[in-house]
Amino acid sequence: DNDLFVLMPGCALPRRLHNDGAHLSVQILLDRRNQEWIDNMGEIRCYLYPIHTSRAFLFTPSLASSMYLMVLYFITGSYGDVFRMIESCVSEQLTEEELQIFNQLEFLGNDFHPDAHSCRLKMSALTIGLGDSAMRCPWSVEEELLEYLQKLPNVSANCRLSIQEELSLLKMCWSASRTRLPAKMQNRLAYLTGVNALSGLGADKTVTVKLIASFPRIDNFDSGPDTSILTDPKNSMISTKVFGAAYSRPEKDQGYGGIKAL
Repeated sequence: DNDLFVLMPGCALPRRLHNDGAHLSVQILLDRRNQEWIDNMGEIRCYLYPIHTSRAFLFTPSLASSMYLMVLYFITGSYGDVFRMIESCVSEQLTEEELQIFNQLEFLGNDFHPDAHSCRLKMSALTIGLGDSAMRCPWSVEEELLEYLQKLPNVSANCRLSIQEELSLLKMCWSASRTRLPAKMQNRLAYLTGVNALSGLGADKTVTVKLIASFPRIDNFDSGPDTSILTDPKNSMISTKVFGAAYSRPEKDQGYGGIKAL
């Protein structure tokens, strides 16, 4: 029928190629000799992805194949594809094969691209109700959320979190935090709560949002008195020119002390 497929070796452990450059590598290394990875595989050792007749996208026939493809997309920086696939990569129970693929996300935590934060938060938002026993995300939601908010203007449109997803993550951080959340996160929570409340109001109604103002600390060089000329004995030559004649007692190894030492 002229159907096309993509055959991927499931026995190969996908990793990112690390280099000494300033840019994050998007090259994939396939480790085919990791015996622990191979032992956790089931009877099927390869993933077969049917290609749509338009040749624009693939089909993922199983959860393991979806998670494996998602990890490959994450390594290569295809964050839009990762964001779209996350919903099909969540389950309450994982097999050993699926769990080892999910655990590879821990080794991608050094990716600080704005869209990478969004993808990790999307995964956290979808796994909140699963508990700690299944699909426990190996990153700090509070740290990822703060990075996401700081880089929000640079997050791609197809990787933006919804209002409900942001609210659920912010409320989770609020309840789990032992200290006060950063002002940026508190302001975002107040803003989204106000936006969410607008849906139940009339067209002529408004909502007032109380935000926390964080003023930057500015140290003025000329604001404090400089008394070093009076307190620092090393500035005796300068003080002599300013205040007139001055006398500095010679050290013990000079003058009479030096002659006495001889």
